[in-house]
Amino acid sequence: MRRREFLGLAALPLAQAIPRQPLKTSRGFVAGADGASVDGVELVRDWDGALCRSRVVNGTGRAVRIKEVVLFDVELSMPSNTALYGEGFQMLTQTGGTLGAPADFSQYTDAKHYRIPEAEGARAYYGLLTLTPPGAETELAAFTSCARFSGKFVVRGANLRAVVDTEGLALAPRESWPLEELLVTSGRERSALLAAVGDRLARNHPPLRHAQPPTGWCSWYCFGPGVTAQQVLDNLDVIAKNYPALRYVQIDDGYQSAMGDWLSTGRAFGGNVRTVLDAVRQRGFEPAIWVAPFVAEEASDVFQQHRDWFIKDSDGAPLR
Repeated sequence: MRRREFLGLAALPLAQAIPRQPLKTSRGFVAGADGASVDGVELVRDWDGALCRSRVVNGTGRAVRIKEVVLFDVELSMPSNTALYGEGFQMLTQTGGTLGAPADFSQYTDAKHYRIPEAEGARAYYGLLTLTPPGAETELAAFTSCARFSGKFVVRGANLRAVVDTEGLALAPRESWPLEELLVTSGRERSALLAAVGDRLARNHPPLRHAQPPTGWCSWYCFGPGVTAQQVLDNLDVIAKNYPALRYVQIDDGYQSAMGDWLSTGRAFGGNVRTVLDAVRQRGFEPAIWVAPFVAEEASDVFQQHRDWFIKDSDGAPLR
């Protein structure tokens, strides 16, 4: 693997506990379907201060399927009581605690709830990871673009990898893929580091602009899947009195009779969902509702009546 790195002027310092020299010289590689390094495919890393822009180049005359690209692989010189924060693949998964004892902030974890595969003995953090040793600066690593691929940080013991998931896609002969932008920096002000990540994300992915941002209330963040009709109506009264400028009132998960049966109201909801939606309209707001149209419970009517609609695993059973 050839490496091309250069130093440029950057407003942010490169992290010291994840120091520049190990990053520049650390092992990086392109992995095939079996996880082994792929011959003939080159990883090129260009460092510009705290930013790393990289690409993979297929120097062979054949298409090559690439499982993932490891941008760097380093050993951390941090104690086990280093404070940790990591984002998840989806919005409900965040991790805190320490490097030696990570703590889930939610039961909706990537590995256990959403069953995203994770290497044995490792923890994966998607998009952003911060590490703060006692009395020291916060070290931050973040993928600041997501144009095509997902980026994650895999921690196993004291080992840290930055990984771009290329999903086993085929890289054509003599072609290259630009990978995602990586930011590695440090500082005393954690909020300033996070603001820098936000600035890079906004530059790489300009935000959509709305003349008037949508505003509203959603039942999930108060009541989760246990929401009842009366709870929605009680909150509707408060919203109408104190927050009349809100536009939407959304009923989230919990109203349905079963996952998959989105057109029938569950007994636990305690009232017809259509009646509640009508009440929202009558108070001058727009009703909104949550659905997950591509999943269903085994006991749901839609699954029992239309089993042929559902994806099957290698044994012919419904894919859970």
